[in-house]
Amino acid sequence: MGEYVIETRSRDEMALSELTEFASIIYSYGAVQGTLLAITDRILKADTICFARSDNRIVATAALKRPAESYRKKIERKTGVTISKVEFPLEMGYVVVVEGHRAGKSSGKDRLSDMVMESVMVEAKNEGVFATTKINGFSKVALPKLGFELIGNYEKNLHQTIHVLTRRASQ
Repeated sequence: MGEYVIETRSRDEMALSELTEFASIIYSYGAVQGTLLAITDRILKADTICFARSDNRIVATAALKRPAESYRKKIERKTGVTISKVEFPLEMGYVVVVEGHRAGKSSGKDRLSDMVMESVMVEAKNEGVFATTKINGFSKVALPKLGFELIGNYEKNLHQTIHVLTRRASQ
């Protein structure tokens, strides 16, 4: 692990090679389901894209997006919790850190996932944001540090719980 450069941009400011690399990381680490082409298409709809570079390679990703109403309804159906488009217009997602750049719990180093999530959340300004994660550390520590509160969970399969969190708009 070396030094990291964190960059936050709109999708229009991304070079095609950067979008491809960003999508490849999300696809290869299984952060979301779908083909590489489908994931790339989704990323092109994101409002804000954040990534960390090390040795000129993208090694961590995060984004703010405006999810489809059908996705909100799916979460509502599975959790019984409503995620209002008015209250929470944005979703933070696509958070991935490449193997070899992940800080262990006892490493004493800043976690790269925290860095990209903090950077992308600056761009949310005063809008409400929700997030879903299967990672317990994100739901119990990283996201609450950013002002998120756990509002529900659902079982994706026998071995995986999805946590749903929200951060209200700042006043």
